[in-house]
Amino acid sequence: MIVVNFSELRKNLKDYGEKAVENKEAIFISRRDKKNLVLLSVDKYNKIIKKIEKYEYWKKIDDGIKELNAGIGVHHLIEVDDEDKKR
Repeated sequence: MIVVNFSELRKNLKDYGEKAVENKEAIFISRRDKKNLVLLSVDKYNKIIKKIEKYEYWKKIDDGIKELNAGIGVHHLIEVDDEDKKR
């Protein structure tokens, strides 16, 4: 992990960009009186997004299983008579 202030990054953006890509490092950029930033390679970013999507997918499945176990996901069928079918 590399931490750099915004001015230093601006002076050496090419070098820090190479470090992010070649060394697969996250570059943390500190800014005075503003929220900090992170510089990542596209590959690293895509891996993070993929992990988040996988987590969300498995969380939905886990939540569904919990609902079924709690009886929330079970609904009894309603019988429909002939008059309702005509509507």
